[in-house]
Amino acid sequence: MPPLASSASGAVRRSKGFARFALAVQYHGGSFLGVTYQGTQGEDCVRRQKRRNDETKWDTVDLRGHRSVEGRLREALDDLFGTHCWENIQFSSRTDRGVHALKNTFHVDIQVSKNSNYATNENHAKATKNETKSVDSNVEYERIERKLRDGINFYLARQSHGFGETQHQPKGKQNQFMNELRILDACKSPEYMDNPYALTEEGRAKNQPLRVDWNARFSATQRKYVYRLLCYHPRKLQRHGPESRDETEIDDDLDCFENEQDVITNFGIPFEWDRAWCLPQHHSHPLDIDSMKEAAKHFVGTHDFSSFRGRLCQRSSPVVTMKDVSINVSESGTGVWENELQQQKLVTMTFVANSFLYRQVRNMVGCLVEIGKHGGRLSPQNVKELLRGDWKQNNEKKDDILFHVSPEKRSQHRPYSTAPPQGLFLVGVRHGKFRF
Repeated sequence: MPPLASSASGAVRRSKGFARFALAVQYHGGSFLGVTYQGTQGEDCVRRQKRRNDETKWDTVDLRGHRSVEGRLREALDDLFGTHCWENIQFSSRTDRGVHALKNTFHVDIQVSKNSNYATNENHAKATKNETKSVDSNVEYERIERKLRDGINFYLARQSHGFGETQHQPKGKQNQFMNELRILDACKSPEYMDNPYALTEEGRAKNQPLRVDWNARFSATQRKYVYRLLCYHPRKLQRHGPESRDETEIDDDLDCFENEQDVITNFGIPFEWDRAWCLPQHHSHPLDIDSMKEAAKHFVGTHDFSSFRGRLCQRSSPVVTMKDVSINVSESGTGVWENELQQQKLVTMTFVANSFLYRQVRNMVGCLVEIGKHGGRLSPQNVKELLRGDWKQNNEKKDDILFHVSPEKRSQHRPYSTAPPQGLFLVGVRHGKFRF
């Protein structure tokens, strides 16, 4: 159970002149190292780390010029308010590297001025002392809201234009980030929220309070993700004139690829490579969307998603309540070439739940794609077995592989691949009746 701030700690924070504000942010995930701040030794630096296959050897990772979303926002807050006038930034959804967000939310505590006095007109002069204090606070909060919304975007743009960039910043990065991170809205958050863990057995044992300070992460009641899968029929490799180059000479150039499919996949789609999973498919073997939709129905409800959690997941309980899993297909294209719309299909998968495990959505997408692929290892009915943890695969060369293993080891025996991050979008986060 994660620790929640009690009302006593909130009282200390408020006594120091701090007030909590909720903000909505939008970003292109391909430009960042994820949401969570990695510290000075984890981003915008040269880091040494142990090699995965051989822990006795070290590799050097050059992260100069690469930042996290929270790291960029921390720098903007320092420029806007000063180092000691803000604290305690926390996101509702900590998306991974390469994952985009149309609307993510977070909270931050800002020190509000104690000397504000806006009671100058006749109405304020006639107000009582308590009413005047309330009016002053509301006006000050509105000023901070505008400052957060406009000021952070201003300093993010300054970062993008290269003001104060390091000498190691990659060439061309100065202007790249200008429109890839921005604040959508900011407002004063509620003071308190109901503690979701107070009525649980563990909460009663630890005497968790019924009411705690409002928190962007734990007040979230619904999160919505959308995954974009672009299926396209690649064109066959065209050879331009047998007289210009010999057929065998062209084949020699392609020996570095295992087969013709690798050549086509390597070409990719320039307009969608960082905003969708571009999956090539043959005309005669398209994705079986009906089977994928049938499998998606089994995800809805409350289940143990240990078979779909990431290896580094730190959440204590793997139980998640999925409210909706839907799949839609539409035509996609730029409209430049003839019959292009017949070559590309955009598959959008929507996932709605109160919360998600680490990499759960990407693993669910990988499972659905494995079901829809021609000759895939899974069928729609296998989803039930995966959720129960007793999936079984027949293998001619080895004995049957049983999934009767501990939840911690299930992720090591998956019959599907994890979907790449660039197709995943966090569409929005809801916080009950509080909307911003």
